Amino acid sequence: MLKILSKIAVLSMGALFFSNAYGQVVILGNNLQPSSVSNTGTVVGIYQNSNFLWTPGNALVNMGDVSNGSSYSGDPDISNDGTKAAFTSTNPATNLNEFTLYDVGTQIRTYVGGGSNDFSGTIGSAFAMSGNGNYIVGRGYSANSPQVSLPTKWETAAGTTELQINSPQGGGANGISISGNVIGGFLNSQFGEMMGTVWKNGTPTMIIDNNGMPMTYVTNVSDDGNWAIANSYDQSATIWNETSGVITIPPINVTTQTHTGYPTGINSNGTKVVGYYRDAFNPTFDTNESFFWTPSTGSMLLSQYVASLGLDTLGINFILPTDISSNGKYITGWGMKNGTMLGFRIEVPDSFLGVNTISKKQISIYPNPVKDILNIVGANTISDVKIYDMTGRNVLEMKEIKNRKINISNLSKGIYLLKAVIDRKTEILKVIKE
Repeated sequence: MLKILSKIAVLSMGALFFSNAYGQVVILGNNLQPSSVSNTGTVVGIYQNSNFLWTPGNALVNMGDVSNGSSYSGDPDISNDGTKAAFTSTNPATNLNEFTLYDVGTQIRTYVGGGSNDFSGTIGSAFAMSGNGNYIVGRGYSANSPQVSLPTKWETAAGTTELQINSPQGGGANGISISGNVIGGFLNSQFGEMMGTVWKNGTPTMIIDNNGMPMTYVTNVSDDGNWAIANSYDQSATIWNETSGVITIPPINVTTQTHTGYPTGINSNGTKVVGYYRDAFNPTFDTNESFFWTPSTGSMLLSQYVASLGLDTLGINFILPTDISSNGKYITGWGMKNGTMLGFRIEVPDSFLGVNTISKKQISIYPNPVKDILNIVGANTISDVKIYDMTGRNVLEMKEIKNRKINISNLSKGIYLLKAVIDRKTEILKVIKE
């Protein structure tokens, strides 16, 4: 039986929380570093050198440790159905750190390597698992280049294989599609610079932005393999598609001259992304700007998005979202409250799960930016209109709109979120007030 994490100052209140159609924000525990969340709301992450598992209704469980004196390397991940996890832990038989496959139901660990040679006590560091739990990717080491990490992939039938590289400086893998055919990560140039890379059917492609500049780091790929999220050469957070190219996810209140963007989580089809911008000159957590992005709303502050859902934020400053579940229902990450770091999980109400997906009927607003009268196009009925400012405060509320027009002339200049029930479906739209 695996031990319960008892060293944490404030343990999870998970026993009080189950899946909730109305949504909620949950504090997982102090000093936790959540890294991934499943479609069922199960969270995995790191506490010191331990890999933890949090499930609604249960205490925090230690899945395995890095116990050989090495520093932890990797990101714990979990399958979409919450039944399997992947992480880095020390194999007691060899005292080496390996890719580790974990069965949540039986609590059994299986050590699967991750490389062919060890360096400083590590054979492989796991950074991602496919949504079906069949593949693990990360960094490994080989006898041919014992001090250079290589992008590696593990699967049941073939075991561990090294991904194709075009530089002796190696690289790493950070995300994988559900089919296992698309992998995102990076390769190091001869000068040691990271270059964002996507492997498709084993062939690497170094991706570039719309100006021909290289991406620096691919952090993840969507389950369907069509989208990758990455940090660009100009420090922007981006989402990339082989056909569409790069879409920039801009910051809201800061600029890329002072902050660097890191997209961290993507849903199954690339329609929802979470991440953050960090101050390049003062990289402390409380200076982060965390974002939630969709094609229709663009970038918005994560705190503003949570407030628009009608959820109690529990006083948390959501400083670093690390993942969004494949179905878009859950967001997890690191937060701050009263000066203490904690792990959080956001559960999106069921009524919002279809919001911001691409559909045949498009709802739009004009003009945007707007001075006074905002028009809503493509709607038959509009009700329960609420407008939120950048702090998440409800600044305007209207029960019913009969002429598809909203007068916002009394609002101050800035960016707002408009939430409304349009044709019996909840929609969120971004409004810029001049």
